[in-house]
Amino acid sequence: TPVTRLLNRRQQEVLRCLAGVGEGMVLEEVLAALPAAGLRGGLSARTLQNDLGKLSEAGYLSWIKQGNARYYRLTPEGQRLLT
Repeated sequence: TPVTRLLNRRQQEVLRCLAGVGEGMVLEEVLAALPAAGLRGGLSARTLQNDLGKLSEAGYLSWIKQGNARYYRLTPEGQRLLT
């Protein structure tokens, strides 16, 4: 879709990793899932945090805080991007 062209490949893969995960994923789980999506090496937790922040600001994902962790999940808008 035209909107996904505005996202880089890594951001698109972050959205795909979160697809179908109703309760959400913490940063470490998303970071661990990305190599399986074909993104290798050089991805720091900080870079991922920046991507998650941008995707959240754009309305494609939301997060909830539980204890010390943030759980990220797709919004309906984020889900529509993947269809």
